[in-house]
Amino acid sequence: MVLMSVSLWLITGSVFAQQSKPNVSQSVSSAVTAQAVTHTSDQTGTRFVNNRTDNDLVATYGTCYLNDFRFFTMLHQDEWDLLRWETIGNAVMAHRTWRNWPYEQHLDVQVDGVSVLPGSMNVDEVEQQFDFRKITVSSPLVKIKRLDMMMSARQWITAIQVTNQKNISSKITIKFDWTEKNKSAIDIRPWSDKGSEGFTYSIVNGPPIIVSIGANGIWEKQGETGVSNVWELNLTAGETRTLDLNVHIGWTNIPEYKDQGPGVIASDQQATIDHIKDNLDEFKNVAENIFKQAS
Repeated sequence: MVLMSVSLWLITGSVFAQQSKPNVSQSVSSAVTAQAVTHTSDQTGTRFVNNRTDNDLVATYGTCYLNDFRFFTMLHQDEWDLLRWETIGNAVMAHRTWRNWPYEQHLDVQVDGVSVLPGSMNVDEVEQQFDFRKITVSSPLVKIKRLDMMMSARQWITAIQVTNQKNISSKITIKFDWTEKNKSAIDIRPWSDKGSEGFTYSIVNGPPIIVSIGANGIWEKQGETGVSNVWELNLTAGETRTLDLNVHIGWTNIPEYKDQGPGVIASDQQATIDHIKDNLDEFKNVAENIFKQAS
């Protein structure tokens, strides 16, 4: 596996993501400059790379022309452990004819069976661009580096690097809880395709959402209103492990601009086909390479 620095990967990765998906989306993207400006907040001590303190990621389907701007997806990371996903079509303000905000995603961390409260984690560094956000948080127990990156207007990837900060072996549990924003009932079913496994869920009259879980993670239903995916890690002192998942929302291709009507919802089968189109083979090793440093 080729090793690369975080900065180099983010420069080439963001540009490559654009070049590799011309038939899928036009991602609103900006490569990380090698001469990044650094800003530190006097209140928190957090280092903000490129002086960016916002928390929204955006990808669009279509172009910037009024008659072709079809829909866009936004990830909102209000806190390092909370993610919301909103899709809107058409993206032009006067013609936003449908909106779908299907879920909230909460990250829960446990060390040796005890939950790590989000407020107990120090936010060390935040790196923000238009289509990715990388955040590093730490405590005396555990250090977490998290990256969320848009691959297209229908798909994004999350990578989590977990380090045991203790001087003894520990069991660290990383869990994502997925719910509809109003905690309404959701339809949950297994999903697999060509070696990838996970689950699909959807709200009433909403598109299927495929969650493909890497690094041998498992998933389970949480009653009628939620689903979780979990990694149980037994880490020696100072040991680091990288986890990943890939998420696809099942809006089908919208071939032309529409002034009215909702987005076109894909079947599970069509969403799987589109997932393969969006998730090119080159991206399969993204999470494994993301945090490695050049030797």
